[in-house]
Amino acid sequence: LAAMILGFIRARKNNARLREITDVINLKVPVFGNITKKIIVARFCRTMATLLQVGVPVLPALEIVEKTTGNSIVEKSIALSRKNIFDGQGMAEPLRQSGVFSPLVIEMMVVGEETGALAPMLAKAGAFYDEEVDNFSAKLTTLLEPFLICIVGAVVCVVLLSVFLPMFKVIGNVG
Repeated sequence: LAAMILGFIRARKNNARLREITDVINLKVPVFGNITKKIIVARFCRTMATLLQVGVPVLPALEIVEKTTGNSIVEKSIALSRKNIFDGQGMAEPLRQSGVFSPLVIEMMVVGEETGALAPMLAKAGAFYDEEVDNFSAKLTTLLEPFLICIVGAVVCVVLLSVFLPMFKVIGNVG
């Protein structure tokens, strides 16, 4: 099992098509796809805001952020966004088309581009999505606790039965 997992990870790293397929699946998985999107958006917003606040120009900042997202779908949309900016257009439309970024983030980016306050807008969006991820993680942990307790109870039950059933058979045969 470990060899299969390591082989899959290595194949995913070396095969762009496999990586793209797994990234699409990761974004569409119920419950976890939503949290993955929020993590990607929070990471994008925080990193982009930090780079812009320290004075990195937008195009190099987008190039750096593209490498930090960890999802090929988002990387492609950021690359399209960089091309749009190079062509003199806004960066929000390719990100909107990716389906990962919420309308809230897109509108905040549009307003930030128009007002010249893109970094503070992205910082606020990043903080909002960080909080959303934390809240969702806390709720998920709370929901999973009873399930995990049942699994541990079942394992303990199986272990106890595997120890005591042979003893009961021996005692029954002796008696």
